[in-house]
Amino acid sequence: MASNVDIEEEAKKLVLSIISENNFNLKCDINYFDGSEAGDGYGSKTMAVDIKDDEKTLHLFLKCALTTFRHESLDKIYATEIALYKEIIPAYYKFLESRGITDGFRNVIVGLTTQCSCTRISTRKTQ
Repeated sequence: MASNVDIEEEAKKLVLSIISENNFNLKCDINYFDGSEAGDGYGSKTMAVDIKDDEKTLHLFLKCALTTFRHESLDKIYATEIALYKEIIPAYYKFLESRGITDGFRNVIVGLTTQCSCTRISTRKTQ
């Protein structure tokens, strides 16, 4: 597991669950990168994650609450953002399907815990 950023345990657990849910080889490569400039997120740290095995690559974007904000639950701090992930995006996908639109915005939340959220940026078959 290569890394050039500090990774919270909660983020590691979330990534491992996503690896399992997406049937990645257990010996897949996991690389963590800074997701934005320092200080960009209020109360959060962002990171990009690339997961790659012999068959596919998954690019993720993680957002985790800073330790100083851990006394609050993410659903209090990021209530609007979580509503977007849980309610608005699913309604948007349903709308796309009802109109037969196949090329709409398709990034999805693939993981959500009390301290971290994770969005899929893209998935590709490894060539």
